[in-house]
Amino acid sequence: MRKNSKVLFLSLMVFFAVILTLTGCGVTVSCPTCEPTCSTCQPQQCYLEVVSKSSDVWGYVWVEGNNSGVYLNCFSTVRVPAPCNQQVVVQVVDQWGVGSHWEYVYIKPGVNYVTYYYW
Repeated sequence: MRKNSKVLFLSLMVFFAVILTLTGCGVTVSCPTCEPTCSTCQPQQCYLEVVSKSSDVWGYVWVEGNNSGVYLNCFSTVRVPAPCNQQVVVQVVDQWGVGSHWEYVYIKPGVNYVTYYYW
């Protein structure tokens, strides 16, 4: 009888452990909310430097159809943040809402460049 009670007790324990696990009341492992820190680990930062090489190229820089809020004067350079590891479309839009031609740039980590020689 004693052997049967041990088997019954173990069977019940396994049964309840399975039930609790399936209903979400089991042991959970929580992940840390922040990344480990080290001197060489930094999040990827990507920028796009837009250069005007013409008196006809000036206005706000638009990236992926969104105004960056950064104004590009003729014969100047500005830097705007850009999404990493993807191709983006860049355009300069003047104060009347007229857009220049589109430039396509694949953005890699670091600084990427696009130069406008004409509107």
